Amino acid sequence: MPEALYTNIVLSSGPCPVCAEASGKEMTLKEWAASRYGTPGSKKRYCCIRGNNCHCILAPVAALAQFPAIGEKVMLRGDFDTDIPAIIEIMPGETMLEMLLKKYEAKVGKIPTQVWYMSIKEAIEFLTKALK
Repeated sequence: MPEALYTNIVLSSGPCPVCAEASGKEMTLKEWAASRYGTPGSKKRYCCIRGNNCHCILAPVAALAQFPAIGEKVMLRGDFDTDIPAIIEIMPGETMLEMLLKKYEAKVGKIPTQVWYMSIKEAIEFLTKALK
């Protein structure tokens, strides 16, 4: 029986160059470990060397059909030029932020650029104050 293939999936919007290049490649676990990319979290990953994990996972290729959203490109808070397929679940804080962004656009207009560089908490606080 052949070994299962795994694909590298990047879960962050700003991955390091090694994780970005590994994204979508398919190998067995042994091949990943021996490759120049290594496995997510290993010292072969640039992000791990600099101490900033990109939150990658190795997912079984055979299971991907069960998760059709894997591989969809999504826009992440003002990130218009990403080419990394991102798989994320929208958490309650991001749902609140999305609602505030839509409300701000409808009432005030263009969202200030600095909002895209804020944490979710900071952006929610900023937009809540601005909408009062």
